[in-house]
Amino acid sequence: MFINPFIERRITMSYNCQKRSKPMSQSKFYKVVVSLVLLLVMVNAGGGQLAYANPGDVICSYAASLSSPAIGDDGTLYSKGSDGLYAINPDCTLKWKYQITSPGGGYSSPVIADDGTIYLLTNDSLYAVTPGSSSATFKWQRSGIGGNANIQTTPAIGSDGTIYVINNSTGLLYAINPADGSLKWPNPYHVATNGITGNDSSPVIGCNNVIYVGSSGGGLYAIKPDGTLKWQFTELGGGARNATPVVGSDCSVYTGILKYADQNVVNNYLAAVNPDGSRKWFYEIPSSHFVYYINSISIGNDGTVYGATEEGGLYAINPDSSLKWNYPYPSSAGMLMNQVPSFVIGIDGTIYLQLYGTAGGIYAINPNGTLKWQKTIASRASNPSPVIGSDGTIYLRNGMPPSTLHAIQGDAPWTYTDYQNSMKGYADSPWPRFKQNNFNTAHRPKKPPGFVFSLPDVSSCDKSFSIPITLDNPDSQSLRGIDLTITFDSSVITPKNLPEEAATLTGGILQGNYSLYYNKDVSGQIILSIYTNGTTVNTGGIIAYLNFDVKGAVNSTTKLNFAQALVNSTQATAKAGSFTVIGCKISGNVIYYPPSTRYVPNAQIILDGTPVSPPDGNTDCGGNYMITASAGTHKESVSKSTDLGGISGLDAYDISMYMIGKKVFNCYQKIAADVNRDGIITSEDAGIIREYAVKNRSCMNNSTPCAEWVFIPYPITDCSGWPPITYPTERTGITIPPSATGQDFIGIRIGDVTGNWTPDSATCPATRSKRSRIETRENATYTLTATPGFTCKVPILLNDSSEIRSLDITVEFVSSVLTAKSVTLSGILGGKGYAMSTGLSVAGKVFASMSAGNVVTDKGEVVYITFTPSATTQTDTTLKLTQFDVNEIGVSGAFGTAVCVPQPSDCSGDNKIGLEDAVYGLQCISGLRQNCTCNADLAKVLQVLRILSGI
Repeated sequence: MFINPFIERRITMSYNCQKRSKPMSQSKFYKVVVSLVLLLVMVNAGGGQLAYANPGDVICSYAASLSSPAIGDDGTLYSKGSDGLYAINPDCTLKWKYQITSPGGGYSSPVIADDGTIYLLTNDSLYAVTPGSSSATFKWQRSGIGGNANIQTTPAIGSDGTIYVINNSTGLLYAINPADGSLKWPNPYHVATNGITGNDSSPVIGCNNVIYVGSSGGGLYAIKPDGTLKWQFTELGGGARNATPVVGSDCSVYTGILKYADQNVVNNYLAAVNPDGSRKWFYEIPSSHFVYYINSISIGNDGTVYGATEEGGLYAINPDSSLKWNYPYPSSAGMLMNQVPSFVIGIDGTIYLQLYGTAGGIYAINPNGTLKWQKTIASRASNPSPVIGSDGTIYLRNGMPPSTLHAIQGDAPWTYTDYQNSMKGYADSPWPRFKQNNFNTAHRPKKPPGFVFSLPDVSSCDKSFSIPITLDNPDSQSLRGIDLTITFDSSVITPKNLPEEAATLTGGILQGNYSLYYNKDVSGQIILSIYTNGTTVNTGGIIAYLNFDVKGAVNSTTKLNFAQALVNSTQATAKAGSFTVIGCKISGNVIYYPPSTRYVPNAQIILDGTPVSPPDGNTDCGGNYMITASAGTHKESVSKSTDLGGISGLDAYDISMYMIGKKVFNCYQKIAADVNRDGIITSEDAGIIREYAVKNRSCMNNSTPCAEWVFIPYPITDCSGWPPITYPTERTGITIPPSATGQDFIGIRIGDVTGNWTPDSATCPATRSKRSRIETRENATYTLTATPGFTCKVPILLNDSSEIRSLDITVEFVSSVLTAKSVTLSGILGGKGYAMSTGLSVAGKVFASMSAGNVVTDKGEVVYITFTPSATTQTDTTLKLTQFDVNEIGVSGAFGTAVCVPQPSDCSGDNKIGLEDAVYGLQCISGLRQNCTCNADLAKVLQVLRILSGI
């Protein structure tokens, strides 16, 4: 007795309750109870269906006049009825019915696309509908392409979704777009009928998407996907109208050929045709009557070609065209003449042949041609075409009243591999032939994903590591047992030794419900055996962890391969992993000192006193770094000599305010303020900052090399013990392995007590940087006429009233035309106690940085710059105000009107203009001094006196 695990079986149980004149004995009562319990054990929870059935048993039936069904992925049977499309559940109950007007008769069956769309050919149209749980939804209708009231052909679906339909009355082959039902070819291809009654051959799609179709008047046609003829096989001048062609794994095409004489059949052949249209072989079916022609053809897994004739029996032909065997139809009384038998092939090679008549039914034929079993079902159905589900159930229709669809127990279920083997010669399309495949299952199963083991690709610098084994279980099957063998390079890794486990279920989906044993005695492999303790798991996920010690050197690698991967004693798919030994990493971030949130790019990481080579050894624009380090204990520090902005007179002012108790510094500001690195903060630091700001100093301290930055490894919140100002600059005790993260530093630009430093925009364009352009402000440029012998004073103005704690000015000029002689506080800042440093040493630039003693809030002239001509001819030149920052903020400034006067003579030769120069000039003019060398005159004397008097 065969136990069917897939389909529930129905059994009807009834009994009559009657009064008994005599009470039932206790022993009989127990026997009845036991019998009922045993019977109930055989019935599933759904009730009414057998859990056990013998091959050939009718499992269930549905009474309706239906075509042979097509089978959906969920087991639903779709069949054309006299009034529309029927959806039948596997238990033979109606799921739903979709009404169609005039669907027509015949044995045309629905076909199913990969997206679930059902195509149904009626007597006039092709319908496309989308099935649902309770009905179908209309998609489109293509009219005018059906057959007649007795439709005999079934559509085929190409790999691109194109639906191919032949009109069995006219012989016209159509190609229809799946999206909207429009015609793909400008004109249908005409398959000749030669006056013989129509074509019963359905289209078939073979290798390279070639469409094959038989005809009553033109033999076998091969049509290209564009609707043009590839070749036509017409040997013997016969037709191929009844049997739908089939395609072998070598792309050969098999069909039935009838030879006519005066429209009468005189010969009947099973023909094999090469892919180029040439004859491969013929096998002549002995016949003396019209009804011996071949009606149904299929190909077995071993290449055997099976052909069912109308009354000549079932033939099995070897691949070399020799006869393998012939099974004659029974001569039982009641067999009907002119029957059209069909068959389907099971996984075990059993051929299920349906015959009709009073002694018809289903015949199970062994692969050797002997009868296996037979189920008599009085049948009267033209072209019955049984189909087989993936669970082995056979579905056949019976046209004898009452018309019925039967579900019959088969011998074995299908697998996806079996399906693939039956489809090797066909295009990879949803429905390439009549009944979908060579075994006529009328079902395209989806590829079951099955169990998949996988190991990840792992890299680590640690001395040991764990790696998870993951199992994908898409069908939610129960896991009863798992057997794995995993191989690896033992020179790179080796399983851990006790007391540590080399493998564990802890942390995985099997923990607590399964036992694990492993064997690592063989070098380079570990064997796992996992079995349930009683409770099974039916999910996927991490099933176990493997634990290894690392032996290999940096950059050594090994594959982790599955030499064996079994689930429930069945081979599973396995995806290998790998392990690579890498150097450990030290990583961290360098941020500017709080409360700033800016990062410090291009900082140099120093490991154990040696700078790490770029790019790894430099922080990026986010202040991040990651360097490789060998095993051991390390120390780390950071240095930087670029991005040297952020220094101005405001820093000097703040230090001055700190010195007199009017400003408080945090610990980071104190480090920044100690620019000369002597451990204390004094007014000297303020003066150094001003000199540095105007380029009179290239370094603010005597450190070698110059200390422009300080980097500390930890936040400093308490510096009450300062001075002296002391702080750590190294991280120590960094132990590798494992990799060390969070090795952060805080950067401090020496001298930037205001904390306004920003990275150079050329390095990190997204950040704000020092100005690299002329400020956009009123009179930011000024044209000066440089005349030899004249001195010019050019005032600089503050346009808007401001509280001036510091002021930083840069003016650019053409050094070949002018020479800057001095910068003088004037106007609103003259005599107000501002300390100023000036820089005149850079050709073509004047720098001035000043900080307040007593803060002025005003606007107007702040300084003037004295220029003398460098050229020997009068020249117009342009001055540019490129920096004008009040309290480190760019403000509106401008040039005032220059005053140019003749240059006074330095008659005394001391490189100064003083009273002695005026006396010297007067002596020359009055004749009291001989050999005067300064060409003194009264105008020059008066100019000297004006300068000295301040006029």
